[in-house]
Order: sequence, then structure tokens, then C-alpha cells
Amino acid sequence: MGAAGNGAGGSARGVALDVLCRVLEKGAQSHVELRTALERHWDMGKPDRAFTSRLVRGTLETLPQSDFLLGKHSSVAVPGMKPLIRTLLRMSVYQLLYMDGIPHRAVCDEAVKLARRQGFGGLTGFVNGVLRSISRELESVCALARPAKSVGMGDSDGTVGCTGMGDSDGTGDCDETGAHTATMHVDDTGRRADAGRTDGGGRGEQDSQDRRAAQKLRPADIYSWPDDPTRLCLPQWLLDLWRGEYGEEAAGRMAGSIMEPRALTARVLGGGPGVDAVIASLARQGVTAARHTWRRQAPDVTAEADTSFRQTAGPGQIESHISSDGRPDAKRNQGVTSVTDNAFPWPMELLILHGADSVDGLEAFQKGWIFPQDAASCLLGVYAPPRAGDFVLDICAAPGGKTILYGDLLGGGAKAPRDQADRRPPGRMPDWSGGGAKVPRDQADGRPPGRMPDWSGGGAKAPRGQADPDVPGGGGRVLARDKSPQKVELIRQNLRRTGMANVEVQVHDALTPDETLVGKCDLVVADLPCSGLGTLGRKPEIRYRMTPQMIGELSQLQRKMLAVAQAYVKPGGRLVFSTCTVSPTENRENAAWFLETYTGFSPGLIHGVGFDIPGAIMGDGTIQLLPGVCPCDGFFIGVFRRDG
Repeated sequence: MGAAGNGAGGSARGVALDVLCRVLEKGAQSHVELRTALERHWDMGKPDRAFTSRLVRGTLETLPQSDFLLGKHSSVAVPGMKPLIRTLLRMSVYQLLYMDGIPHRAVCDEAVKLARRQGFGGLTGFVNGVLRSISRELESVCALARPAKSVGMGDSDGTVGCTGMGDSDGTGDCDETGAHTATMHVDDTGRRADAGRTDGGGRGEQDSQDRRAAQKLRPADIYSWPDDPTRLCLPQWLLDLWRGEYGEEAAGRMAGSIMEPRALTARVLGGGPGVDAVIASLARQGVTAARHTWRRQAPDVTAEADTSFRQTAGPGQIESHISSDGRPDAKRNQGVTSVTDNAFPWPMELLILHGADSVDGLEAFQKGWIFPQDAASCLLGVYAPPRAGDFVLDICAAPGGKTILYGDLLGGGAKAPRDQADRRPPGRMPDWSGGGAKVPRDQADGRPPGRMPDWSGGGAKAPRGQADPDVPGGGGRVLARDKSPQKVELIRQNLRRTGMANVEVQVHDALTPDETLVGKCDLVVADLPCSGLGTLGRKPEIRYRMTPQMIGELSQLQRKMLAVAQAYVKPGGRLVFSTCTVSPTENRENAAWFLETYTGFSPGLIHGVGFDIPGAIMGDGTIQLLPGVCPCDGFFIGVFRRDG
């Protein structure tokens, strides 16, 4: 087969075009559509799957640049084009700008073929003319910027200028990601790092440097874009927001990071065979797994003579007050369990997966050994860890990553692996509502019909830290809720696969108060709807759909949900508020509003847990993570403790 994406009669491009049309013209979500398409075309080869993924994400990321060039070279304005032709041209311009392993003539030819196959034979001349006009300009720009001693920039057919603009064999030099093998390397953080080939021909250091410079050259890198929004592919209002809130340097790093390739990350669950066995399983399927690393640092116990703060020895371990000299504060620790008790698995056993576009076909995923999750969201288990016997309520739980995190930390997966602990039929969850064969109609524990087991510790059958005899695993429970029945079913599927037997799922709107849970929850998890601006590297279309007005509306929605959720927290319990955005309106301002409005709460522990993230912005009970500045997606966590 030739260049990636040219096999199967160009099917990879056809799949990418179909996904992009659904996202750009019908408002679908790119990560959902891409995953569905790859599942449907399960027989695509690995290079074509990688090519399709990169083409979809790259096209969405660089729309401002593609539209600028199309507007410059087309006689028809971009909004006036037929939807499929507009999407096809955008997809093709991305290849001309960034996919340096594919000759420009191949890009143009494949676009013409696709237009004809899609029933637009009458517009093939238009498609060909626009793309070849853009190609000529890009070749001219690259030729002017070409180093004097560049190597491999002068192919015999004259279609030269940048890497991949005219490979002599017509196939380009592509690896399985569709990128030129000499220009891209993805390290363990998922960031792109340029890595030119070493020059083994004895040409000298200067020639080697020139060769590397030539290989790195791409049209998009040297083109004179008209403004920052086009150059950075971000709307002006968003750039202004980031620069005003985080400064010019951080904003630049954030903008750059969302254009970098993203590797999949997955958390290893406690109920599986262990991380080494998981890595071996992945390797058998051609996936390379690297452990995600964070920089850990000990709490600074010498900063101020009169400062005291609280430290956790690890997720799930009981908090302890530490005085300024580093010794436990006996007076403030009255009634607090020793930090050596009730130890839980460390939740940060994260793997970065290279060579996989999805986890669905992996043995480790199918057997419930791993669950896809970004490093940032796993930090909820660090900054708001559950304690043995806790009743945890997750009010916006779909698709279930944080529910599974807390269920795992409470021992649900380890103590009841793979649907075996209670001898129920495979794939069936325990019926904790009283309707199952194991627990007949609310009689086994003597509670009134229709009532949930009292996991908060207030009932006679389930005091704190002791197991409910109805449910295997014991020690703590999670109640996960979402208002969408379809999403609730997705959570149930994930729970069945992971064998998380200490979790129940219900359909419930987070805006609707539930009087039966008032004052009953040890920990309420409120991972609320948000603008998603911290995930632009994974969901690039968000930047074009979100507006400042929508952010304001989401902020008000969050306040309404927090107002309902706070009532469920028992005295001494905690509410953890999180989002996957970097908007101060949704994050910092709402955290401040909450503490001002609900004076019975105080900031919970964030700083000083012995796990500080480089580049994180620490606030009063809050932490803001920025993409490109921190080694993860953008994310916000606020922890609030009810007095008492």
C-alpha cells in the first residue's frame, strides 16, 4: 500500500469526510463520531485508522487557516459552498498545510476522486482548481524559506518547497500516524517533539543541521497568517480571556498545546491483575504503554512559623493536621484516625497508550483492567479521597469515569471482581433497590419498602466502615446519577465490565432536590456541565461553538446545581466541585460564590497533600490546571467541607 490513507480505494479519506460532515454540518461531537466510525470500519488497517483520526482532528483544529486560504483562492465564498464540497476542501487544505508525508498532487487527485464518488462530478474542476492554486502558493512560500543547503527539498518533478510536497515515488514517507517519520515524535506526555534524522553520510554538522531544518519545514509553520486568531486557530475572545487571566506566556503555551497530538491515557484499576500484566497484555496487541509521571513534592512545613495545614498521606487515608514544625498537631487531631489506617490503592497508576486509536478492542479494557481517563480527572481521588465506609454521591456521573474511580478506591473492583463475589449471573449488577433474587423485596435488611440502604452510616445495618451484608465488597458505596437514561445505561455497561459491585446507578436530574438524601452523604461529587475549554486538544470543535454568553449561562447552571448538591452533605462531609474548563467565570468565581453563599462550608484541603502539580494555580481550597502548562488537560477542582 502507498501513503497512509491511499489504501482501500481512499476509504480512510472517505471515512474522515463522513465524520467531518457530521461534525461541521450537523453539529455532532467529533470524539463520538470518530469512535463510532472506527468501530463501524473495524476492518481498516492500523495505518488507515491512524490517518483517519489525524485527518479528522487536524481538520477541525485548523479551520481558520483552511478557511482563510479557501477564501483567498476560491471564487465562491466558503459559506456559499455546498456543505460536502466545503468540508472536502477544508480536509484537503489541512493535508497541504500539515501532512508533510503526502505529495500535494496526491492530495488534489484524491479530493477530485472523492468529489466524483460523492455525486459531485460537475464540481471536480472547481475542487481541483482551488486546491492546485493553494498548493502553488504554499510551494512558493516554502521555496523562499528553504535553507541554502537543504537536503531532499528538490525532487525531480519540480513540485518542491516543503517536506512531502513532491516525493519521487508518489507515496510520501509516512509512518502509521500519517506523519513524516523524520519530523514527529510523541513523548510520554503526549506532546509533539521535533526529531530529525541523524545524518549518517559524513556531510558534517552544518549539513546535518540544515537537513533537520528542512525536514521540519511545513507550509503552516512559515506562512504569514493575517492575525493571531488565524495563526493560533482560536477565536479572539478566547485568546483575550486566556491572556487576561493567565498572562501572555501561559496563554501561548495553552494555545500551542491544544494543537499537539494527544495520546490515550488509561487508569489501571485495582481489581485487575496488576500494572505489569496490563502492560504485557497491551504489548501483545501492538500497543506500547508508558507510565504517566507526575512530579511529587513533600509539603513545605517550614514556610511560616504560625502556619498549620492538613496533609493526607495518600488517597483514601484519613487526613491529619500537621503543625509548622512538621509534627502532628495533637490538639487539632482529636478524633481523627491515624493516617496509617484504612490505606487505599494509589489511584495514579496511569498509562499513556501509543499505537491505539481506541481502547474498545483491547483485552485490558474488555476485561475491566483499565478505564480511559485523563490524568487531571483522576486527581479527584487525590484531593478529595474517600474514606472507608463513606457514602459517595456522584450527581452528574456519565460516562462513569469518576464513579468508577471512587468505587475502585473504596475497594469495589478488588473485592468483587468480574461479577463473581455475590454469585449473581455474569453481567448482572446486584439489585440494591430490593427487587433482586438475592435481596427479596426490601426484606433482607428490614428497611421499609422502596428505601435505599443507608450508606451514610446512620442506619443500624451499615455503620461507618462496616460492610452492608447485602452487597459484596463492603466498606463504602457510591450512588451515581444522571438525568439521561441513555447515559445511565452507558454507566451500567462500564460498571459491568469493570466488576464494580459497590456502585448503584439511577436516573435523576441534578437540579431536582432529593429530600431522602439531605444530610446523608459523606462526599458529594459535582463534576458539572461546563464549556469544556480545557479539552480543546481532544474536542477541537468546541472552540468554534462556545461563546462568552454560553459560558455565563453555564456558570448560572452550575450555581443552581451546587445549591441543590450542598444540601446532601452531612456535617463534616465534603463537596467536591470540578469542571474540565479553564474559564474563571465557571471555576474560580463560582467557588468564591459558593463559600460566600453557604457560610456553613469552608475550603477543604488542596495545597499540602504532598502531591503538588507543576504549573498548577492553587487557590483557597481550589486548584486550576492549564493545558500546556500542566501535564494534563485543563481542569478545575474545588473542595468544600461542611462544618460540624
